[in-house]
Amino acid sequence: MVRRVCAPLLAVLCVCGPVASDDTGTADTAHTADPATTGEPPVPTTSSDDPSTTAAPTSEPPGDTGDTGDTADTDDAPSPGPDGDEDGFPDAVDLCPSLPDDGASDLDRDGIGDACDLCPREPQHYNDRAGDAQAPVYMQVRNIPHQADLDRDGIGDVCDNCIVRPNCGEFGDGDGQTPAHIGDAVPFDDLSVCQVDVDAAPYLGDGCLDGQTQLPLELPGAAGPVGFLDADDFDQDGLANVEDLCPRFRVEAAACAGPEDCGGAACTHDRCNHVDADNDGVGDPCDTCPSAANPKQVLDGGQQEDDPDGDFVGDVCESDALCSDHIDPRPIGFNTLSAGGVCCVALFDEDVAPLDPGHAVVDGQSCEVVDPAVPLRVICPEDQENITCRQLPAGVVARPGVVGLPPGCDAAGVPLTLGSPGIASHDDLYRFACRLPARDRDLDGVGDACDLCPDAFDPNNGETFCTGDYDPATNQTTCP
Repeated sequence: MVRRVCAPLLAVLCVCGPVASDDTGTADTAHTADPATTGEPPVPTTSSDDPSTTAAPTSEPPGDTGDTGDTADTDDAPSPGPDGDEDGFPDAVDLCPSLPDDGASDLDRDGIGDACDLCPREPQHYNDRAGDAQAPVYMQVRNIPHQADLDRDGIGDVCDNCIVRPNCGEFGDGDGQTPAHIGDAVPFDDLSVCQVDVDAAPYLGDGCLDGQTQLPLELPGAAGPVGFLDADDFDQDGLANVEDLCPRFRVEAAACAGPEDCGGAACTHDRCNHVDADNDGVGDPCDTCPSAANPKQVLDGGQQEDDPDGDFVGDVCESDALCSDHIDPRPIGFNTLSAGGVCCVALFDEDVAPLDPGHAVVDGQSCEVVDPAVPLRVICPEDQENITCRQLPAGVVARPGVVGLPPGCDAAGVPLTLGSPGIASHDDLYRFACRLPARDRDLDGVGDACDLCPDAFDPNNGETFCTGDYDPATNQTTCP
């Protein structure tokens, strides 16, 4: 018997935006802020936005049921929630919640709305000259949804052709320049003033060449010059490219004698590297699946196999095997704690968990309960299954951030919004951006983007589930 849930669903504070340099701290350990030492806004101790009660995210505006065929009674639908930028898209579904935009435009499919994205173009545009530079795959731009901007030129480090020197028009942190803020009209697509690359060092921004010698820069403490060879140090963070587990994503300089000095990260030549929880050679902040090994993502021919739909979710981390060719990037939330760019959350709460609504068949004067309306539970005794409770699928229980905290998180953080104490601007908010679990609002283990019935508990994802006898909008759920 196919079972279903059609009720208020898994709560996710899901809004999207780039991650500022605060998430590149030593060894990418759990991120929090101390305003006395970092200059960041004070971290609120409470928040009115409880992720256990926020509506689950979709890419559709409120009221749009999409093409799933589900026509659940909207009288019982949860409130669309706040809309901080007043653009008609509630914060819970807005890919750019602090700036008015179309709510869902995301050209590079990284889960960050274009209006807020410091790397909004598709990766192939940034990699036009990668072949000319013979840059290996692991050094090429990917749609990594962590966009620290070290030089404040409005181009995120993970797609910048010169991370350590501003090179985009008037924007930057140098004399006479204007530090870029999220939402500024940065001329990222005007290659005559932004990301200029017209010299004999293809794929490397001219700003990273010495003005006299025209040789790549090498800053104090770097492991080599800016460049793409294994022994170079493109992000100038003191780790050679071939040893840097995120070679386009800086890690804060920290000396070490061993991994015990690095919060669980490797100690590479007396310097802390990025955390690599699954030991696949790819650091968590730039890993398409930080919870399961998938080293092929940075190998020739393996990148497309790992992420065929280009949404920066590795094949082994897809919510369901059918989701590999459905664009469904991990939603971005804002939280006081994160580890390796992943939010420190455990979103499932049995006290507010959805019910399986059950199903009853009425035939004349008779009524038969086929499925009772019972709550979802992490553990449901076998003799009570479909009687007093229903067991969450094993894949949902194991998914980091749903029932248990993600690796590297010692405690759950506090969700943040533009209205949280100490958050005065979207720049403040995006300092705390991090990835959330896959959108799966019915908790059946099949991601919303590839779930044929995203509002009904159907782990088998049956093709006819949302029609006929199984239509949750028309079926009576219990007998009198």
